[in-house]
Amino acid sequence: MKYPPIHYHDYLKLDQLLTANHPKSTEHGSPAHDEKLFITIHQIYELWFQQSLFELEKVQTLFRSEEH
Repeated sequence: MKYPPIHYHDYLKLDQLLTANHPKSTEHGSPAHDEKLFITIHQIYELWFQQSLFELEKVQTLFRSEEH
């Protein structure tokens, strides 16, 4: 089966990803340099947490299937 080409930019939804942080300080007219770093780091933590839950669910499924 042949699949249509997948482009890195589209596959990772980079437009959405790279515009996902909205520092509040910028909205108030006084951008705080560290706020962007804070948002970025915590968004990454949330993605890793989501991945960890995904992996744990997979392991649970595998263990359940081996019990039967």
